[in-house]
Amino acid sequence: MRRLLSTLVILSLLLLCGCALPERKTAQRSAAASGELTVYLDIPDSLSRDISFVIKGIAIRTKDGREVEVITGELPLRSTSERGRQVRLGEGAVPPGEYVGLVIRYGGSRLHDLPRERDIPPGDPVWIEQRLDIYKNQNTTLFIRWLPDRSTVDERFVPAFEVQQRPPTLSRALLFVTNSGSGNLTVIDTNTMKVVETIKLGGSPTGLTLGVGENALRLYVVNTTLDSLSVINTSTLTVERTVPLRLGKAPLDVHAMVAGPDGELLFIANLNSNSLSVMETTNLREIGRISVGAGPSSITSDPLITDMVSSVYIPPEDFDLIERYQQRYLNLYVANRYSNTVSLIRINRFTGEPRYVLELDAGWEPVRLSPDPARARVYISAHGSERIGEIPVAELIRTGGRDVVNWISLGTGTVDVAPDSSFERLYVLRDEPPEVVVLRPDRVDEGAASDRLLPVMGRLPLPGTPADMVPDEEKNLLYVIDSSGDQVLVVDRITLNIMNRISVGRRPVRGILIPAVR
Repeated sequence: MRRLLSTLVILSLLLLCGCALPERKTAQRSAAASGELTVYLDIPDSLSRDISFVIKGIAIRTKDGREVEVITGELPLRSTSERGRQVRLGEGAVPPGEYVGLVIRYGGSRLHDLPRERDIPPGDPVWIEQRLDIYKNQNTTLFIRWLPDRSTVDERFVPAFEVQQRPPTLSRALLFVTNSGSGNLTVIDTNTMKVVETIKLGGSPTGLTLGVGENALRLYVVNTTLDSLSVINTSTLTVERTVPLRLGKAPLDVHAMVAGPDGELLFIANLNSNSLSVMETTNLREIGRISVGAGPSSITSDPLITDMVSSVYIPPEDFDLIERYQQRYLNLYVANRYSNTVSLIRINRFTGEPRYVLELDAGWEPVRLSPDPARARVYISAHGSERIGEIPVAELIRTGGRDVVNWISLGTGTVDVAPDSSFERLYVLRDEPPEVVVLRPDRVDEGAASDRLLPVMGRLPLPGTPADMVPDEEKNLLYVIDSSGDQVLVVDRITLNIMNRISVGRRPVRGILIPAVR
């Protein structure tokens, strides 16, 4: 029964200036249409009017006067509640072509200014003249701004909108979020905390990883329902290439490693095939398949010795042991959600040859693996267990992997762990209940079989369904992906306060941060 419920959870995540207008003619949408339009609305932080209204639909107009409905349904907005925010109004499929503007229909307008709070009659639908070029298999993102203080005319409500120019994104710190329900990738500028682009991928994109070495500007994204991998250029924010994956079904995660004669290998976890696909990235060609446990869901590798150099927590003998080992090998870890294990695979760094080693006990329902360079550990988020697993890398090398997993007692529902060596903290993301728990890690291993308690330094209750957590060490922030709320929560990791909420696509599941300087 637990396995059935786990399957249902995964599947549920993957399914995740105004003027009067002439009488409209509606264009028939072609079933083969494959362009996409996303619309975002900015509300200024400084305003004097407290106004609410309901957006009832958005359409775009062709050059011959026909209209194509893009966004349907009702979206309530209130100026004071949304001040300073960017709100995603929605997105929809659009036939490719050139369009001349946007039509916004609305109603339910009310003025909340005291002492005379009252309904105000709406004006005509708003026409925004703006050329829009929609391309097949691509997303076009439009940014508009609502000006509440200019939205009443002769006791009527006529929302004032203006089109915003897209800001440049080169050399900025960007957060990429996969939206499994809307088949696209949201790009967020973490300096402004605003969405700057939406990249259409189709299907259900899930796991993602950054390239290494010469491919550091590449972002690799797997698509679970399309059995494919897309390569994103993080400088131009475009899809360079999408390739089918033939050696496995339902890819859920991907991991890049410096190994092999070409310098980089990709390892792809295939949920429904109980396997890893191995891909070389020069020609994006699958070159091998490795059998693992049931339901592989997350992949990571040993923290690199170069990231451990400044650590004060690793004993010198452990550091020397790891350094000697990594001159030739790296360990690859695969969390198997249904068989409750972590597969250990040894990778030869020179040849790229993988060798299956063994299965480690991972508690119940392991869903995520998180490396900790400062302590030379890998954490296991065992969602169905009342504890977190901890793999000490040096002990794993020393003993060959038998009975090395340590356990930290906490409670069920862990979905991610983010270590923070600067403040000696472990941030633990849970969905049962939804919260961030801050633990103070110990300095030494406490024995492989023992369950131990760590001091709880704080808790932050969260809305929705947390699915992933991305630390931003430079800004002392955590970006929490809320899958059911279609948003990213920006959390101050020192004060544990939610600082901002960023609207993204439907059913977001994973995120990754590209620092400003790479």
